[in-house]
Amino acid sequence: MQKLLVAFSIFFLGGCVHLDLAQRSKADARRLDCQPTRQLVGDLVATPKGLIVGEMHGTNESRLVVLELICAALDDGKSVSLALEMPDAAVGRDTKQALRDDFWKPARADGRSSKAMLSMIRDLEPLRRSGSVKVYGFAAPTVGAAEWEATSAQNILAGARPGDVLIVLTGNVHARRSGAAATIGSIMADATTVAVLSREAGIIWACMPTCGEHPISATAALSVGPHRAPKTFGYDYAVVVQRYSPSPPALAKRGRPKRRNRGQ
Repeated sequence: MQKLLVAFSIFFLGGCVHLDLAQRSKADARRLDCQPTRQLVGDLVATPKGLIVGEMHGTNESRLVVLELICAALDDGKSVSLALEMPDAAVGRDTKQALRDDFWKPARADGRSSKAMLSMIRDLEPLRRSGSVKVYGFAAPTVGAAEWEATSAQNILAGARPGDVLIVLTGNVHARRSGAAATIGSIMADATTVAVLSREAGIIWACMPTCGEHPISATAALSVGPHRAPKTFGYDYAVVVQRYSPSPPALAKRGRPKRRNRGQ
């Protein structure tokens, strides 16, 4: 009888924990205050092997896409592990401490340490505290190209919480599956890949090789919104935005955060 009661208690409490997590996730979706892209939910956030989002660094648009995907997962009662292309120390739970990492120094800016990325990390702070979202960095130290891709893929999988919807944000080259060279997208072959593409010419902040704003041509002759990507794209899906807009480095030259732009 005692064993039966213990077993019942474990089952009951486990159910409560699961229910509490689902309720907390839904509450955090409302707290994040973004509209989930319902067209993407079934095929993307439900994928069991992870979702790899390929972006053009130094833009505002990928942040909005990732937040919508997170919203969709939370709204479905799931928790999320978000892996970003930066060192793990640069995205620690204490944002003030994380900003001291060399990654954020203006002299090392390459588009990944943008105002949009810092804004997204700050947007997710309450959800990290509640436990519905884990944010971590996966970028490996500077090594050979093939080794970087393999080590980064290992770090992504090692950092994800079991049972979470895994969302990875990385450069579009790393996410793409094409050619003979190994990429994160090809190594994590069971994951779903998504490219954030632009319908019109726009501007990005990148090092090409000089660092600053650069014009960029349209990258997809598709309507704005989500699409199953043609095989030639090298991705499973494409989310097409009207145009890229530039997001400069998050820190000013003197090393302090610039005033946050809520519109990013």
